[in-house]
Amino acid sequence: MTWRVLINKIATRVNLEDRWIMMLSNQCIMYGSIWMTVVGKIWKHRNKSIFRNNRIDHVEVFTVMQLKVWSWITSMVVVASFSYSDWCVDPLVCMKSIRKA
Repeated sequence: MTWRVLINKIATRVNLEDRWIMMLSNQCIMYGSIWMTVVGKIWKHRNKSIFRNNRIDHVEVFTVMQLKVWSWITSMVVVASFSYSDWCVDPLVCMKSIRKA
């Protein structure tokens, strides 16, 4: 154990974050939340279609999901500083910008 202290390899939060271990965990939570938002919106529109005899508007479903995910990310992730229009154009670039910050 002493040798780990000498070479700064104790599993502290800072050391784990330096090795991206904590970041990976936070990313998994974020991607899982995005997935749940997408599935939830599809399910909600599906139920609307079945129980109210409405047609599913695929563009509306996609737009609502896109807005919901963007609003969730920008409110929950402090370093998310991209606009909704940037998110609509290229969400992968926006997600990568969160990872780098």
